[in-house]
Amino acid sequence: MRTTPHVLPFESLLKKWWTWRVNARNDACLYRNRFTFYSKEIPLPSIQIPNIFIISYEYIWNSVVLHVKKVLVVFDTTFGNTEKLAREIAAGIEDAGTVECKVVGIKTIEDEDISSFNGVLFGGPIHIFRATRGIRGAVKYAAKKGLDGKLVSTFDTYQARGHKGRAAKQIEDIISKKVLGVKMFSPGLSALVDSREGPLNAAEPAKAREFGQRFAQELTS
Repeated sequence: MRTTPHVLPFESLLKKWWTWRVNARNDACLYRNRFTFYSKEIPLPSIQIPNIFIISYEYIWNSVVLHVKKVLVVFDTTFGNTEKLAREIAAGIEDAGTVECKVVGIKTIEDEDISSFNGVLFGGPIHIFRATRGIRGAVKYAAKKGLDGKLVSTFDTYQARGHKGRAAKQIEDIISKKVLGVKMFSPGLSALVDSREGPLNAAEPAKAREFGQRFAQELTS
């Protein structure tokens, strides 16, 4: 006998959607499993509301979960300052609740499926007037695996005023040369550190989060 899809009252759906939004960094498949659990195993009381507000879980899966985009943030770091910057950018990207973000160091980039991400950011400190060898190598690896058509941006950390943005611009130039079809989100972000070993200047975390928010807005527009 054919059964109709299980449905949830609109108010309950809003609560479940809010849970997804708060936990946006989880894998999209986990969203589906959670919703299936809620909809099939937990009996929920029915309320009298117009039929237009009764929505099946299949509709939620198709209209909400499948529209979540994924971003990879790749960093190189010496004293931990650029990693902190990368995580602040990632927090800004996830603020809207419609983008998942993963932060990885250059040593683990080969474990990632670059093709599965909609956007990628690369960053590292400036070293001897240029981007570090590690982040340059990560960019070249990612370019071979496929950055074509993705939204890409860069970031760096610096101490001397004359070094501001140099590493980020160099990374950007490498990407532009290696990948003709890339969508560059430019200029990238350059953050000041207060001394050779840090920490990040107090004003930089807020700037990084705002940069991440703008990147996410561009990605989803």
